[in-house]
Amino acid sequence: MTLTHSGTALGWVAGLQFAPVLLFGLWGGVVADRYDRRTLLLWTQTLYAVQALLLTVIVFSGHAALWLLYVLSFALGCVFTVENPARLSFVTELVGRALIPKAAGLNILSLNAARLIGPAIARVLIGAIGTGWVFALNAVSFTVVLAGLLSIRPRAREARAVSRPPWTGAGAEGLRYVAARPELVGVFTIFGLAATFAVNFPTTLTLFAGRVFDVGSRVLDLPREEKE
Repeated sequence: MTLTHSGTALGWVAGLQFAPVLLFGLWGGVVADRYDRRTLLLWTQTLYAVQALLLTVIVFSGHAALWLLYVLSFALGCVFTVENPARLSFVTELVGRALIPKAAGLNILSLNAARLIGPAIARVLIGAIGTGWVFALNAVSFTVVLAGLLSIRPRAREARAVSRPPWTGAGAEGLRYVAARPELVGVFTIFGLAATFAVNFPTTLTLFAGRVFDVGSRVLDLPREEKE
């Protein structure tokens, strides 16, 4: 928004970020099912850190361009397509079967708490040290995640003697599995509606901040007297 002052460009960034999930989401789940999830998470978190580092270099070099943000947004979405199912299913390897519902609930709680607390902290940091240093801190923060993953020793995955379809048919088999279970169809329908119409609120809030309330990220953390 600061770079282009265009709501359309902001929408394209969000769209490119989530396009890989829409296009390749089924195969992201297949990859998470066929390969070691801890290894996948180590690779994907490393790629997240590389992207944050690239953003840092771009901002500090003064060569920020819209097309670079488009490319990085699409790349982020590609990594997320594999990382998200790997991370969610990795929970089952950390706890016993009886604790899976509680562990899944805590996982979702931590994600939503991060979405609430993270932007608030970023708002203050952007006003205090600038956008480039916030990207740098974000890149450094992934070292904590990688260290945590390296220290984790998950439970051994249960060996199941099942025939796996070829890669070309794995996604279709997953769709048939869901279609045969009405309870899953309902869950996926609700999730699809929420993901389509509700998850885009960061884009809307950014436009409200800049155009309706006439403030930016650097202004949001100032005392009220200075804003006025």
